[in-house]
Amino acid sequence: MTSVPQQLFRDMLGYLVDGGATFTQTAFRDTVPSEDIKKFIQGYHGYKGRWSAVPQAKHPEDICYDEIKLAFLGIINDVLQYFGRLEVRKAIDAEANRIDCPGQDECLSPDIALLGCGTAIGPESELYDHPSYRQCLAAIDIVLWPESSAEHFLMNLAAYACYCFLSQPSRLFVSCLIVSDKTVQLFHLDRAGLMYSSRVDIHEDPQTFVRFLLGVSSLDEKTVGFDTRVYWCNGVQYFRPNPSEDVEYELKLSRAFLREHWIRGRGTTCYKAHHDGKFFFLKFYWHPAERVPESEFLVKAEAAKIATVVRAEWYGAYVKISDIRHGIPLRASQNISNRVYSHILQRYCGYSLGDVSPASEDQFLLVFRDAVVASMELLKIGIIHGDLTPWNIMYHPEGAPDSQGTLIDFDSALYVDEGRMRPSVEPEYTFRSIRLHEEGASAQHGYLDELETLILAEIATRAMDSWEGGADADVLSFKRGLFVTENVKTLEYLQGRGLSQRVLVLFTDLQRFFERQMVQSLRTLDKEKPKDRSEQEKGEGNLMGASSLAAAEKTSEMVYEHAIVAYIKSITTEEGCNKWFTLAAKRHYYELLHYIDRALGSDGERDLKAPPAMTGITNATQSDGG
Repeated sequence: MTSVPQQLFRDMLGYLVDGGATFTQTAFRDTVPSEDIKKFIQGYHGYKGRWSAVPQAKHPEDICYDEIKLAFLGIINDVLQYFGRLEVRKAIDAEANRIDCPGQDECLSPDIALLGCGTAIGPESELYDHPSYRQCLAAIDIVLWPESSAEHFLMNLAAYACYCFLSQPSRLFVSCLIVSDKTVQLFHLDRAGLMYSSRVDIHEDPQTFVRFLLGVSSLDEKTVGFDTRVYWCNGVQYFRPNPSEDVEYELKLSRAFLREHWIRGRGTTCYKAHHDGKFFFLKFYWHPAERVPESEFLVKAEAAKIATVVRAEWYGAYVKISDIRHGIPLRASQNISNRVYSHILQRYCGYSLGDVSPASEDQFLLVFRDAVVASMELLKIGIIHGDLTPWNIMYHPEGAPDSQGTLIDFDSALYVDEGRMRPSVEPEYTFRSIRLHEEGASAQHGYLDELETLILAEIATRAMDSWEGGADADVLSFKRGLFVTENVKTLEYLQGRGLSQRVLVLFTDLQRFFERQMVQSLRTLDKEKPKDRSEQEKGEGNLMGASSLAAAEKTSEMVYEHAIVAYIKSITTEEGCNKWFTLAAKRHYYELLHYIDRALGSDGERDLKAPPAMTGITNATQSDGG
């Protein structure tokens, strides 16, 4: 089984940048005047041409590990004391004290952790008695063979940085040091990967060594990697967008999204914000520079008056990856995205389907219906959301009567004309359509993929523990079985969850709808899939199996011709259609809304008014006996 450090390291491979001598010379250059560093070295009792406390030997194996760790702890804390930082900065033996990470049962500890407190770091005005990654400014490891064990210590550094990002949501980057009896090397880890300096001889160049120590322990919290616009005061966290203005928002952490075994990516952090008696949803994230910004899609949705899409109150950008890389070019074996650290303030929309299940089936169906309507209205203006997971569908029990559900998070959105997902989009395979799951980033992303994702989100809300978060192959297998009417396992599972008959009927309707859409797609994929001789002889090359696919085609024809033919044929007008929202798309969306409305109206207590563009649905529902 692959360990967490191994997975983190694999994610970093291809994104390692050699900053070389340039990084060595420019890092923390303006932190402390060089004359002050010279003065310290000249007067320090522990340096007389070399750091006397650091043991020396011809062979690294002759050096006592505990002795060299004790030596570096002494040197670092002496530096901190000389420069007046020891009350709020301290180097500790993290291995002996077992530094902890909130929310993690077990975590790796560096040899030495440099801890700190401050307004951007946390609510405490002093250091914890027990060390925590919440106050970890930098991790320092001792490597006696730095030339021969690069992969091992890089894996560990990635793990330390991951724990810092988990514990410090407003952290923009993390610095680490690798020291030996002869050298020091600086590492910088951020949402685009890792950058490293050249090795510096600590005895011949003590000034650079001390400069590195002062940099990673700087009293300027921005220098050590924090977004200082987010800060603590009297135990309360705030966000001040513009330091020159008095406008500030009181914050409560809502959710920090960090894929457990990755550092690279969006690093999304969300807060519930309060200002002037109003509540908002504040989001920070690293936006890929080559992608259309989320705010552009939200502005277009607002202009189109789509009530089921979140409204952006204001938005902006703070820094780019290149701004925190000391001018080092973003060059590695893989293309590095110059991500932009952005923020967006949105009106508060309540809870997500992924976090809190609706109190009633009616509310759940209304939220699901609004998500379908939002997807349809977005298609009319040429936009595909691209990431319709349960966590991006919000609802509020006290929302407007005609808008119980709201779509958020357009960071993966794209224009229909653009079509293809970019490699910079994180591989959230769980809720991708089967076709996109099979074909990957090269696939053309269409509205049927969007609708399939919506159905997956709807099923996951009711049956999350049966498949979400599983292995890639297992999730794909589960999704294939979802839309095959011969497969009754999912229906049996939902029955076991105590769902009403109307919801089970709705699922069957949706299952048949997508089975029809998938038949041709699966046939195409099956033709393209390589088969060996044994597969051809046994007929096992098909994704569904030859008999299942034939049955699906028969069911498709029967259902289409007899169950809803009158309703489908009633939608003949191209009113409201355009080059994106075609007549075929209109029929598909209206059919799904027809099923949902039928489920909502089955108890005879609710008479929903369809949006103006969907007046045909009500009439069709009545004529179809729904």
